[in-house]
Amino acid sequence: MKIDRRRAFIAAVLLATAASSAIPIFVDGWWLDLGMPGRFALAAACWVSVLAGLIARDRRPGNPIGMWLTISGLCAPLAYLTGAESPLLIVISALAFCVAAGTGAAVSISFPTGRLDGKAPTAIVAVVVTCLVYRTRQVLFFDPVKSVPGWTHPNPLFVAPDPTYLNVFDFVYGVFGITFLAVFGFWLARRWRRLSGPARLSIAPVLAGALFFVATSLIQAGAGIAGVHGTALDAVLFGHTLSFCAVPLGFLAGLLRVKMARSAIADLVVELGETPEPAQLRRALATALGDPSLAVVLWSAEEASFVDAGGARVASLDEAAGARAVTLLERDGKPLAAILHDPALLDDPGLVASVATAVRLTVENDRLQAAVRAQLAEVRASRARIVEATDAERRRVERDIHDGAQQRLVALSLAIGRARGQMGPTADPELEATLAQASAEVRAALTELRELARGIHPAILTEAGLEPAIRSLVDRAAVPTELKADLPHRLPAPVEATAYFVVSEALANVGKHARADSACVTVAVAGDSLVVEIRDDGCGDADPGRGTGLRGLRDRVEAVGGTLETISPAGSGTTIRASLPVTGGTAE
Repeated sequence: MKIDRRRAFIAAVLLATAASSAIPIFVDGWWLDLGMPGRFALAAACWVSVLAGLIARDRRPGNPIGMWLTISGLCAPLAYLTGAESPLLIVISALAFCVAAGTGAAVSISFPTGRLDGKAPTAIVAVVVTCLVYRTRQVLFFDPVKSVPGWTHPNPLFVAPDPTYLNVFDFVYGVFGITFLAVFGFWLARRWRRLSGPARLSIAPVLAGALFFVATSLIQAGAGIAGVHGTALDAVLFGHTLSFCAVPLGFLAGLLRVKMARSAIADLVVELGETPEPAQLRRALATALGDPSLAVVLWSAEEASFVDAGGARVASLDEAAGARAVTLLERDGKPLAAILHDPALLDDPGLVASVATAVRLTVENDRLQAAVRAQLAEVRASRARIVEATDAERRRVERDIHDGAQQRLVALSLAIGRARGQMGPTADPELEATLAQASAEVRAALTELRELARGIHPAILTEAGLEPAIRSLVDRAAVPTELKADLPHRLPAPVEATAYFVVSEALANVGKHARADSACVTVAVAGDSLVVEIRDDGCGDADPGRGTGLRGLRDRVEAVGGTLETISPAGSGTTIRASLPVTGGTAE
């Protein structure tokens, strides 16, 4: 059976924590007897520290802070196992006290990196030596039988000191201890002040916990020098013991802050919108991370380099970053962007990863949106070119019909007329009837050919403009139709052709399907658009999806960048409204 080492380790640590936290509650000691509430505070501090250590170890396995928190939590209750008759247990208790103090100081000094740089090792050694001297004085020169009411077990390591020397030692040590605590607290506060914004936010909860512990230690030392006893001393000891939780609680608060920061970074993707400006992205990330120095540079394929928020080319990322760290974002081995940020952010790789993900999504979304917009613009331009080419071809076919087949039919009609005029009274009646029939057929063919040419592209639209062309449609409409036109000048040819065919198709539908008594056509320029509206008082209930006419009109209108709207409630007539942009200016 395969054993899960991680779970086994956690189970062993929790079992050891349960045993360690039970010591101050169930075992009498020289300084925490069963009647003191501080023993419960010590048990709570043990659990808080160990749980914080396990969480830290799980989040950052390579960082020693998790191990230090766990060791500090396990050793703290052992430090008060000083009621035993065995000298070995008393020595173990003293060593546990020093270890708990040293690891706790290491957490406060090295958080969040876990690195003991500069003067940090010296500070930790000073803490351990100070605690060792303090506990040695207690182990060797403390007589619990005389000092602890009701205590009957003698101290096996007790050495009777000279009272004068002991008082001098206690006074000197008290002054030294208070000075040392004050200096250590000042050093922690100065470290916080020297950090940058992101590092301050990250370390603030742990440093606050450490400063709280220093403050309660100073109060306890002052109470000892002042000779405080009774309930007041119990309250001081309880507060000092409870302060053992301050550093691990600060660590957990820091984790919560980081989690909230990651949530805020994730929310940025939604808050920034689809295509935020680079400057907007930089400001949002800088605010979320508390790093005013943060900058985002984007990769430009055109420049073959990174460009800043102002569009200026970045020759070198290292030069642009300066003292800042650089997080490079890539996709399939190709650069997307780079984040220049405070190096302190690297202490939380998960937060940096969240930032990188947010920026990557934003940049890729921006580029995807740009590509979609470019493709959409190309599709629209292609549709417009198709419409223009179709209209041009319609005009060419209309001219060919007018100048070719129509003229030939006119000439043929004239020739037939001349032939009929040259026939005398003795002409064959059958021949005369044939020529009359041929003349009628030619006239009918001319009429149909003109209608065909008008349907392909009306010559009047090209020659006279949109208003006369629409008026010709109104005059031929199947129902009485009113025209309201306000066209101060000619419009671009594609716009005029589209408007004409919208009116033509709409009036054809009125005659075929609407069962209307009247209609009204309104054509007017409003701002940068030509608005074409056809209303009738027919039966309504027109559905653009049922036929191809209105669908084709919609495609044609959208091809020139316009919109087509159909309003047709049952029994209340139909309104077709087209809005066509006229940005092309007047037609030549």
